Amino acid sequence: MKKLTRASLEQLMLQADKEIVFLCVGSDLAIVDSVGPLTGTLLEENNLPYRVYGTLKAPVHALNLETTLKEIHQGLGEHLLIVLDACIGQEEEIGQVFLKTGPLYPGKAIGNPLPPVGDFHLIAVVNCHNRDTYEHYLTDTRLFTIYDMAKRTSELILTAARSIQEKQFKTD
Repeated sequence: MKKLTRASLEQLMLQADKEIVFLCVGSDLAIVDSVGPLTGTLLEENNLPYRVYGTLKAPVHALNLETTLKEIHQGLGEHLLIVLDACIGQEEEIGQVFLKTGPLYPGKAIGNPLPPVGDFHLIAVVNCHNRDTYEHYLTDTRLFTIYDMAKRTSELILTAARSIQEKQFKTD
């Protein structure tokens, strides 16, 4: 697991020999789970040149994840799926975003495991797991933390995408 940087994301995206798709998982019904759809919205509003699933308007969450995955797999053919979701980590990791190889296992932290998803995933640490109950996450996660993470993550993704476009333009 490594901390997300523009360089690491750009390197990953440059190596892709197929369409890149971002899947931003989460729900806007709970602040703690909204980093995905908020990031997806910021990516869409700033015209990311890749497909984005999961926004505040059309969130992808536990109830529609499998349907969305079918839509992506059937409609796009070969693609590189990069998934973003909130996660619970160590206290010193709150506010950080990490890039990991392999699929994400959504719902694992709350005991609602869903199918593994993605080729790579970004995990945004929104709170720490030093408490006894899940309910504390619902009332103990600051909106500012979520907004700041979504803004920084979307800026890294957008900057990497624009850098790739510039490099491709120079070689054409």
